[in-house]
Amino acid sequence: MTIEELLLHRSGLISDFENKENFNEEVLHRFLTHYRPQIDEPKTIYSDICYLLLGMIIERLENSDLESSFQKGIFQPLKMKNTTFHPSFEQKRNCVPTE
Repeated sequence: MTIEELLLHRSGLISDFENKENFNEEVLHRFLTHYRPQIDEPKTIYSDICYLLLGMIIERLENSDLESSFQKGIFQPLKMKNTTFHPSFEQKRNCVPTE
């Protein structure tokens, strides 16, 4: 499985799974131990686990959390002053509601 496959949702990983709110290396290990990607024929399947896995890779490479990595590498250089992974109560009024 490559970074490109994860980014393009072509890793063969399922689209959703339980307990993603508590996602960590142990959950990932258990998931990958019991689940084998379906990569017989390349096809796009939008998968939460792909982006959670990419986030873990970034944190490991940067030796930092995603918020700090994105602030330093993306948001600050682009002068995105109101962009964050963890909006404050005040900032939530300007956020698009999602799950």
